[in-house]
Amino acid sequence: MDQFAICNLTQSKVAWPIIGNRAICRGKDAVNSLHGAPPKITVGDQRYRLDRWLRLPQSVVPQFEKEYGAERVAHLRKTVLLGLLLYNCYNLVDHILLPDIGWIAPALRSLVLTSAGFLIFLTAGHVDAVWRERSVLFGCIVGVVIIVALFSVSTAPDSIHTIGEVGLAVIFANMVAVLRFPHAVVYTAIAFLSSCAAFFIRQDIPSGLSLALLLQVFTACAYSLYGNYLSERRRALDYLMTLSAKQRAERAETEGLKLRDLARRDALTGLPNRRALDDTFRDWFQGPDPVTIMMVDLDHFKEFNDRFGHQAGDECLRQIGQVLQAATSDEGMFAARYGGEEFAVVIRNVERNAAQRFAHALVCAVESMAIEHPCGPGGVVTVSVGLAFRDKNDSVAEVLAAADRALYWAKYRGRNRFEITSEPVVFEEAVVQGRAIRDALTG
Repeated sequence: MDQFAICNLTQSKVAWPIIGNRAICRGKDAVNSLHGAPPKITVGDQRYRLDRWLRLPQSVVPQFEKEYGAERVAHLRKTVLLGLLLYNCYNLVDHILLPDIGWIAPALRSLVLTSAGFLIFLTAGHVDAVWRERSVLFGCIVGVVIIVALFSVSTAPDSIHTIGEVGLAVIFANMVAVLRFPHAVVYTAIAFLSSCAAFFIRQDIPSGLSLALLLQVFTACAYSLYGNYLSERRRALDYLMTLSAKQRAERAETEGLKLRDLARRDALTGLPNRRALDDTFRDWFQGPDPVTIMMVDLDHFKEFNDRFGHQAGDECLRQIGQVLQAATSDEGMFAARYGGEEFAVVIRNVERNAAQRFAHALVCAVESMAIEHPCGPGGVVTVSVGLAFRDKNDSVAEVLAAADRALYWAKYRGRNRFEITSEPVVFEEAVVQGRAIRDALTG
C-alpha cells in the first residue's frame, strides 16, 4: 500500500466518528419527524426541539414576539370583528329555533360575548403575549359555553339543530383565530365535554340521536384540533428555521467583516494598511470636501535598527502607531502605515491652520515619548512630517506627491519638524538634495 493510500485510510478512520455521529443524529431527526416529533433545529450554538405542546423555547420567545407580535395583534383584531359579526347573526337563528328562550339568547350573545369581544379587541395590543392569548381563549370559551347553555335549557322541538353551532365555533377558534396549540387543546376539550353534558341534561333527545350528534361534534373537534396542530407546528418550525438561517447569515457576515478587517490592517502596528488607505483616498476624493494629507517618516530609523536591533525597531513602530491611532480617533481623521517606517495621516474638512497645528502637535507628541535614539535630534526618536492640501481638481497622486516633497523638505531642514508645499516647483532643488541625503543614510 503506497503512502497516499495510507494517508487516505488514516484520514477516513479519523473522520468516521465525526461523519458517523452526524449521520446518526440526522437519521434520528428523520425518524422523529416521521413519528410526529418535531425535529431539532440549530439556533446559534444550541439545538432546539419543540415539545409536544409546540411551544417555542423560552430563549427565543421574546425575539418572536418582537418580530411577529404586531402581526398577531392585527390578525386577532380582524378575527374578533368577523367572529362577533357572524356570532350575532345567530340571534335570528335563535329566534327561529329557540322561541322558548325569548330575550335570553340575544342578551347573552349581544351583551356578554360582544362586550368580552370588544374588550379583547381593545386590549390585544396593550398586554403581553401570554395574557393576550389567554384572553382570546377566554372569549372563545365564553362563546361556546353560551351556545351549549342555550341548547341545554331549551325545550323547543327544533332546538336540537343548534348543537351544530358548537362545531362551527370550534372550527372558528382553532382554524380562524388559530389559538396556540395548548389553548386549542383546552378549548376543544371544554367544547366537547360541555356538549356531552348538554346531551345528558336533555333527556328528551333519544340516545341514538344523541350519540350521532355527539359524533358529529367530536369529528369537528378532532378535525379542527388536528388542523390547528399542523398550523402551529409549521409556524413554530418555520420561525426556528428562519431564525437559524438568519443567525448563520449574521455570523457569516461577522466573520467576513473580521477577515476583511484583518486584510485591511497592518499586523505590526495595528493601524490600517495601504489597502485601507487607498480605499479612504478613493472615498474622500470623490466629494468636494477639502482633504489634507500628511506623510510621516521616522528620522534616522535605519541607524535605530542597526543600533538596537529589529525587535526594538518593531516595538518603536508599534508605539508610533499607537500615538497616531490615538491622535486620529475623531471622525474625519484617518491614519495608516504607508510602508516601512513611513505613515500617512488623512484629515477631511479641516482648515489649513488647524492641520498645521495638528502636525506640530504630532511631532511634539512623538518627541515627548523620549524613546532613546543616539542618532536622532536631541537623542530621541523623532518624526518628520510633510503636509499637502487638496484643491478641488487635485487627484490623489498629485496631493501625495506634494506631501512627499514637503516631507523631504522637512528632512532637509533638520528633521523633527513639519513642512508644507503645494506646488511641484517649490523646493525642487532642496527635495532632490534631501532625497539624496536620505538615500545615503538609509543605504
